[in-house]
Amino acid sequence: MKKTGFALLLLLPVFAGFAQKPANRPVLHHPAADFTLKTPAGEDLRLSSLQGQYVLVDFWASWCMPCRASIPHLKQVYDSYHKDGLEFVSVSIDDKAANWKKAVEQEQMPWKQVLDTYTGDNSAADVSGGYGIRMIPYTLLLDKEGKVIAINPEPPALDKQLKKVFGH
Repeated sequence: MKKTGFALLLLLPVFAGFAQKPANRPVLHHPAADFTLKTPAGEDLRLSSLQGQYVLVDFWASWCMPCRASIPHLKQVYDSYHKDGLEFVSVSIDDKAANWKKAVEQEQMPWKQVLDTYTGDNSAADVSGGYGIRMIPYTLLLDKEGKVIAINPEPPALDKQLKKVFGH
């Protein structure tokens, strides 16, 4: 019994690493963690530069069929609310910029696009991994102050939230 307890005590730090929460996990009514990523043109886009507008942050990838299937709904939402002050930022977790750029062109998404980076030793992209995102598509809705007001809402819930915010 003592040997088993000692062995578990030795393994505790290993398992504890898996249980740690990502440092930037979104929390309702708290500011979203800021990030700066590159656009298809190679320019920096900083999330906090969009404060003063409502922002939908969409995490996706070119190879993700559910992500691609969600784009028509996102286009409808964009068309309905962009003129009222809703900005979109799609964050691709593609590991190949060429695949990302090709998909952006194919899908004709009229909103801001950025590519997540991979600088760590693990397979998670930097921003999406830091946010604790394990599945895509994944969306966040931010208020004008950059605070999270919806975490990964289903399309009907997103529509309802936006109707509440914008009054139509």
